[in-house]
Amino acid sequence: MIAIAGDPLYKRATGNTTDEDLLKWFMEHLSPRWAAPDITTWVIVEDATQKIVAWTALQFPWKYREMPDELKAKIQSTEEPPLLDTMLPEVMLEFFATLECTKPYGYDMEKDYHRKGTMVHPDFQKRGFGTVLTRHCNAIMDKSGDRTFVPARPTSQKMFEDQGYKVLGYYDSHIERWGDDISWSKTAILLREPQATQA
Repeated sequence: MIAIAGDPLYKRATGNTTDEDLLKWFMEHLSPRWAAPDITTWVIVEDATQKIVAWTALQFPWKYREMPDELKAKIQSTEEPPLLDTMLPEVMLEFFATLECTKPYGYDMEKDYHRKGTMVHPDFQKRGFGTVLTRHCNAIMDKSGDRTFVPARPTSQKMFEDQGYKVLGYYDSHIERWGDDISWSKTAILLREPQATQA
């Protein structure tokens, strides 16, 4: 949560919600998705404190992971989790939309990989941790020969482009309508094709 706290879209969507209430809400409504069989998460831990300083999650194509039909249906449902009274519904819908905006560009859960978040603690940014995690994920997709989609916010778009992702288009949340900085309005939809691996 700390890593994304500076994003104006997230800040506006969560309104005056306290960090404590946000954590409870995330754990109840969003965290279970990251525990599903099709998602694997990797973390980078600081030796001195054993605190997580960066993490990423990768959704594997369903052709590689056993997924019950009931769970597939739940994941593909368009129903959003219940919001807290302190959240702004209209903006929160835009926040959720940035997480799902790859589908119009050809993302297929059965066939493709999908990055499900890459977060680096503010105190540890600009040290290459996002790049390390991305290269790890790239190696997995290169080995299996499948493509990967990612919706990237402005702060991470260049990193993904540097690691072989190509911009397919943008999802515009039009955050200027709430008085926020327009430079944060667009989420890039990127695709990386698998690269040939050496034997």
